[in-house]
Amino acid sequence: MSERREDPPIREFNDRGIIWLFGRARNVRDLLSLADPDLAGNFDWDRAVRINRSLVPDDLRKREVDVLYRVPYKDHSGDAIVYVLLEHQSRPDSSIGFRILGYQLQLWGLLDRSPAKGAAMKGRRAPIVPIVLYTGKRRWELPATLEAISGAPAALRRFVPRFDAEVLNLRERPPETLTGSAVAAALRALREAEAPAGRMRQALIAATAELERYAAGEEAIWLEVIHFLLLLVMHKRKAAERDSLYEIVTQSAPGPRKRAVISMIKTGAQEYIEQGIEQGIEQGIKQGIEQGIEQGRLRERRETLRALLEVKFGPLPAATLERLDQASEEALRAMTLRVLTANSLADLGS
Repeated sequence: MSERREDPPIREFNDRGIIWLFGRARNVRDLLSLADPDLAGNFDWDRAVRINRSLVPDDLRKREVDVLYRVPYKDHSGDAIVYVLLEHQSRPDSSIGFRILGYQLQLWGLLDRSPAKGAAMKGRRAPIVPIVLYTGKRRWELPATLEAISGAPAALRRFVPRFDAEVLNLRERPPETLTGSAVAAALRALREAEAPAGRMRQALIAATAELERYAAGEEAIWLEVIHFLLLLVMHKRKAAERDSLYEIVTQSAPGPRKRAVISMIKTGAQEYIEQGIEQGIEQGIKQGIEQGIEQGRLRERRETLRALLEVKFGPLPAATLERLDQASEEALRAMTLRVLTANSLADLGS
């Protein structure tokens, strides 16, 4: 690989990167399947709807809901709210049970006020399924429910709020069990994101091998996780290691998709997550201007977008190629951010 500028690490990469990874309902299904496959199989994930809300806890610190979906039951008897709570702290939080209860109450309140609630609920509250994804380094030995930590005698336990939570402790999960889905492949690499170089290399080899089944028939899934793996390398590994790790990902790409992977590496894969990661993007633009390579960056962006579109939609019509050639940097960026969720070229917008 040729030399590249040193990209600034994304602030709160764990939160932002994993939230982006679970922007697809199917990926949340696969996450829940790792913790409780029987429960995951009870939902109709094809009809799942993403809910974007903000929670403001009692301590007044704004917290974005990590990942939140309303998912119908397969038997059409109702819906549930599946809530993925991300835990990246260096040590487990002893207040996790109280936090989950607080989020549940606030979620019910927010959804009660939502005009999209619908009359079908008739005063009922959809059950909330919390999934705690813990990636911290310390051992997780804390229960995630109130009943387990209340210390109440048997005669008083009926007064303690009861709920269950699925806890997926990534650090203590055997790596060989992280198989069977694209999400499992991504989590296998994330598990070793800060491990010694040899372990990270082996995890990346295993993750890309797991992804091979998605490269042919499910390009969008493959592309999302490839993005995530590149982000992981870029923002969690030392600069001296990156080229060899990028090479693992590049060599795993079938045929013409190698060009898309190389383009993502060159331009900086962090630009493909969301516009919300403004600091990294703005600093990258500033460095590009200072180095006098504005036109070079525009060309790279155009080539990357074209490669991504060809991966997803096949050969592009002449009208689309002409549009890419004439598009401004702002327009190219907007189209790139839409490419993963677009169902057709028309969905890229004007």
